[in-house]
Amino acid sequence: MQLMNHLSNRLYLVLVIFIISVSGQDKPKKVSGKDQSNKQSPIPDPCPSMCTCVSDIRVIDTLENPQMVTCSYKNLATFPDFSAILDNMTTLDLSYNKFAKINLVDNLTDLRTFNLSNNIIESIEPQAFEQLPNLQIIDLSLNKLSSLPDMVFAKLSQLKEIDLSDNGLTSLQENIFDDQQWLEVLHLRANNLKSLPEVLFRNNERLRVLDLSHNELYSLPDTIFQSTLALTTLDLSENQFSVVPSEDLARAKNLEELDISANMMKKLDHDSFTNLNHLKVLRINNMKQLTEIDDYTFSYLCYLKKIEIKFNPRLSMLAHSAFYGLNFNSSCFNLEEVNLYGNQLSEMKEHVLPVCKIPIVDLRDNQWKCDCHFKWVKSCKQDDPIHRQIRCLSPLKIANIEISDIDEAEFTCPIEGNGFSREIRLFRLFVVLFGVLTLVFMGFMVVYYLHKAKVIGSFGHKYQRMGSIHYVKTQTNEGQE
Repeated sequence: MQLMNHLSNRLYLVLVIFIISVSGQDKPKKVSGKDQSNKQSPIPDPCPSMCTCVSDIRVIDTLENPQMVTCSYKNLATFPDFSAILDNMTTLDLSYNKFAKINLVDNLTDLRTFNLSNNIIESIEPQAFEQLPNLQIIDLSLNKLSSLPDMVFAKLSQLKEIDLSDNGLTSLQENIFDDQQWLEVLHLRANNLKSLPEVLFRNNERLRVLDLSHNELYSLPDTIFQSTLALTTLDLSENQFSVVPSEDLARAKNLEELDISANMMKKLDHDSFTNLNHLKVLRINNMKQLTEIDDYTFSYLCYLKKIEIKFNPRLSMLAHSAFYGLNFNSSCFNLEEVNLYGNQLSEMKEHVLPVCKIPIVDLRDNQWKCDCHFKWVKSCKQDDPIHRQIRCLSPLKIANIEISDIDEAEFTCPIEGNGFSREIRLFRLFVVLFGVLTLVFMGFMVVYYLHKAKVIGSFGHKYQRMGSIHYVKTQTNEGQE
C-alpha cells in the first residue's frame, strides 16, 4: 500500500514538472524598447476635428479609399483644413453653416459631390469652382443668391446635377450652362425668375429633369426646348401662366411628366396639350381660377397613365367629351390612375371616363348629385376602400352619406306631374307646341287663300260690268201706232 502511494506521488510530481515545462515554451518573447515604442505611438487622424470622415461607397473608380467628409451644423464661416485628405475626398458636405461668400475652392481635384446648401451665401467668385474638374453634383440651394457671376460653372464639364433652388435669383445669363454638356438634372424652383433666355439650354441635350416651379414665369421663349431632346420631366407649377404654353412644350418631344399646378388658367381646352404624344403623367392641382375643362382637352394623350386634377376650388365642369378618344377598348388608352379629389364637380356621365375599368380612381370630396345618372358609379369598385368613401351632396335624404351605404334604389331622378320623367314631359310639350304651330300655320294659309279668292272674284265681277252693252227696251204708245 505504501509502495502504491509512493508511486502515485512520483507520477504526480512528474506530471507537474511536464506541465510547467510546456507552459514555459509559450511565454512571449521580450520586446525591445524600440519596437515597444513603435507599437504605442498613435496614428494621426487626417479628418478635421469638426468633421466626420467615412468611406464613400458611392464612388466606384480607380481612387483608393475615397472619403465622404461631412462638416454640417458646425457654424463654419471658413473652410476647415483638408490638406491631409485632399487626394481622397470625393464628397464634401458643408451644409447648414454660416458661409456668406464662396471664394476659390482649390486642390480638391477628386471631388465628385459638393453640398453648400442651407448657408447664407450671397456671392460667389467667378472662378470659384473651376479647379474642380471632376465635380458631378453641386447643391447651392437655400441660400441668398440674387444673381450668379457669368460662367460660374465654366470648365465643369462633368456636372450632371445642379441645385439652385430656394434662392432669390431674378435672372440667368444665357451662357451660364454652356459647358455642361452632361447636365441631366437642374433645379431652379423657388426663385424670382420672370423670364428665361431663349438659348439657355442650347448645349444641354442630355437634360432629363427641369424644375422651374415657384417662380414668376408667365411665358416661355419659343425655342427654349429646341435642344433638350432628352427632357422627360418638367415642373411649371406655382407660376403665372394664364394659358398652357403648348407650342413651346411641343418642342420637348419626349416629355413624359408635366406639372402645371397652381397657375392662373381659367379654362383648359383642346389646344392645351396638343403634340405631347409621350406624356404619361399630368398634374393639374390647386388652380384657384380654373372653372372648366372643355371637350377634347385630353383626347391627344394616348400614353397618359396618371392624371391628377385635385384641390381646384372652382372647378365645377368636366365636359362630357374631355377624355374623348381615350377609348378603353382602343390602343389609345393607358390610364392607370385618375385623381379628382377636392373639386366642385357635381355630375359625371358614364361615358365621360371608364372609371370602372381604371385600377385607381379617387372621386372623393366633390359635390356629387347622386341621381339616376350617377348610379353607375355605385355599381363599380365596391371593394375599393377609397371609392367607397365617396359622399353625395344631394338629394337631401342621402346627403353626406358614403356611397357604399346608399342603396341603389335611392339613385333616382325626380318624377313629377302625371308620373312621367322630365325628359318625357319635355318631349310631350314639344309635340303639343309643334301641333299648335302647325294648326296656326294651316289656319293662316286657309284664310290667306280665301281672302285671295274673294279679291279675284270681286275684280272679275267689276270687269264684267265695265265691258258689257245693255239694251233697254222702250215702251211705244199703241194709240199713236
